[in-house]
Amino acid sequence: MGIKMWIVQLSLNTHIELKDKSNARCYIEGLSLTLSNPKPILFFMSLFPQFIDSQGSYISQFITLSLTFCCLVMTIE
Repeated sequence: MGIKMWIVQLSLNTHIELKDKSNARCYIEGLSLTLSNPKPILFFMSLFPQFIDSQGSYISQFITLSLTFCCLVMTIE
């Protein structure tokens, strides 16, 4: 793809037509893309069980880990 981009000559007058999408539509598309991506699903399935105590409440531990991860991601980005 990179070599093809170098070979193809684009004129400066090329117009790119953008489609107007609502915020809700963009959110739904992003959410469906994220939920259907197998890499993060496999990552969390392999990471979270290492930090969950089998003697404790699974749901509360999972929610705590998920919220901690979300907070870290929002802080980093």
